[in-house]
Amino acid sequence: MDSRSYVEIEFPHIVKGLTDTWKNPRESRVYLDDLVTDQRGERIGFPPPVFEELMFLHDLLWQIRHPDADRVDIYMDSFRYAVNPGKEPLF
Repeated sequence: MDSRSYVEIEFPHIVKGLTDTWKNPRESRVYLDDLVTDQRGERIGFPPPVFEELMFLHDLLWQIRHPDADRVDIYMDSFRYAVNPGKEPLF
């Protein structure tokens, strides 16, 4: 069983961008926002499992940046920690 997430498998350059910016929450937020916002008018979007993982990370980052705010629910069951080899491929 592959223990990597969908983002790690399909978009390793995104993982590099996230790890490079993660220690700076503002940079991470800008990076994540840029990933999910089409600013050039030519993007086709991410497959749903990848988009869900990116949104999970966006929510997680929000909680890290706002530790004293009312709790925001982050649903771990929508985030896959490993790819199930019995499932259909992303594309």
